[in-house]
Amino acid sequence: MNVHFDGVYAFSLEASVALSAGLRCGTRWMRRPCPLSFARKSMSRRAPERLRFLETRERSRFEVQSRLEKYGYEPSVVDGVVAWLMDLGYVEDARFARLLLA
Repeated sequence: MNVHFDGVYAFSLEASVALSAGLRCGTRWMRRPCPLSFARKSMSRRAPERLRFLETRERSRFEVQSRLEKYGYEPSVVDGVVAWLMDLGYVEDARFARLLLA
């Protein structure tokens, strides 16, 4: 399943993960907007690109935090993005651990 932010492709997600998070094709979410979009004006246009690493495999909370910190986002922005992704079901440490042990 492809995920778009503001009509721009951001990343792909396994259908089972998307369905467990309550996502359906064509659904428009009006939840909290991605905190990356408001982080820094110079980075805001690249915000969806910054999350594409989520499409290659399941990621832990720590991996997401580390990656965003590497990109230069402030800790408060990183915390907001991680909370947002966890709220939407894109990042879940328990699921990550189960897949790692499988």
